[in-house]
Amino acid sequence: MNKKIAGVILAGGKGMRLGGVLKANLKIGSMSLLQRAKNSLELTNSARIVSIGAASQKSFDLTPNWVAVKDFSEGEIIQKGPLAGIAAAIDYLLQNDRQADFLMSLAVDSVFFPSNFYNLALEQLDEKTDVVIAKHKRQIYPTNALWRINAIKDLPQRFEEISAQGIKGMLKSMNVVEMEINSDDGGDPSQNVNEIGDIIACGERIKKKKAL
Repeated sequence: MNKKIAGVILAGGKGMRLGGVLKANLKIGSMSLLQRAKNSLELTNSARIVSIGAASQKSFDLTPNWVAVKDFSEGEIIQKGPLAGIAAAIDYLLQNDRQADFLMSLAVDSVFFPSNFYNLALEQLDEKTDVVIAKHKRQIYPTNALWRINAIKDLPQRFEEISAQGIKGMLKSMNVVEMEINSDDGGDPSQNVNEIGDIIACGERIKKKKAL
């Protein structure tokens, strides 16, 4: 299946329980969360986007093959959560005539997310599927998903209406496939970093993986 896949890293969130730091620049082991996320999306074959919230582009370490977009809003740029990052990516693709069949979204703090997720997700698709969402055990991660562009292309135009429901509310009207994924160490591939303890736990997990 030869499909064009764009990628967006949702990197605008601030770690409020981490002192308000920009999560993207936090280092786990020897690598920043942003670099780890970029590695996870390295197989995308269309536009590569980083949604930076309301932050300055200068705050992010971006190479020329990545474009920064601020979170989408119909008024002033404000924090609207991950849905605003996805809307910003869709708006960028449409406004710049970037061809893509699907959009792969990924939370910047998904430290162990597999780079082959979207290839596996494509295998789960049928013509009625709107989105394939990462799942680990009973936990689903709507931020880490492969979206059919045609299913969400009206998100920028209907943003205020849809954002009131949130990302999970939007999913209620969509044809969703939840795809179980596992890391080679048996842990959660979508493990997030929200507190100091998470940084420590992820660092220890990386050490154990290297020792395998």
